[in-house]
Amino acid sequence: MFSPPSAPLAVPIARRPLALRLLCSPGLRGLLLVCLIGWLLLHALEALGGPEAVRERFGLGAAALLIPIQAVVAVSPFPSEVIALAEGAIYGFALGWPLAWAGWLLGAWLEYGLFRRIASDVGDAGGERLPAWLHRFPAQHPLFLIFGRLVPFGNHAVNALAGSRRVPVWRFAWASALAFLPFSALIAAIASGLVRW
Repeated sequence: MFSPPSAPLAVPIARRPLALRLLCSPGLRGLLLVCLIGWLLLHALEALGGPEAVRERFGLGAAALLIPIQAVVAVSPFPSEVIALAEGAIYGFALGWPLAWAGWLLGAWLEYGLFRRIASDVGDAGGERLPAWLHRFPAQHPLFLIFGRLVPFGNHAVNALAGSRRVPVWRFAWASALAFLPFSALIAAIASGLVRW
């Protein structure tokens, strides 16, 4: 009796070398693409004459453009504070604050989702394979999710750890929303001239 040749057994994801798993990760490619788009958006915004020129060109519709631009730039290593300051200066405190808050919140969700996908792609959906020193950070705790953002590069660290350690989406969402309220208010107040140095 004839039997078809059996297909070679696929190597389980967790047994492949980490470098190969990362190279094959759609999540990592997505993160790199978002960083590239952030860089291109900053240059495009500058080429257009900055956020004020965008407002003159698109009117109130510019606010709808600045939120996703700020979100993408917030995921990249480039300073999204520049856009938040411009929002406060252009639209004043009352509109600049929610615009900056929404941009950073959207960026945090995007980065969280990308790192959650990267962890899944490399076969570490719960973050168990992360280095031991990273397990010392209480990524599940709301205080870490809120106040961890106060240190330099804290936003990226909190988003990455929360995503890779599979912090529940709802907990991450409300803690991030709360964490960005005072900082976006401060930036909008400085930019709109309410706070004098």
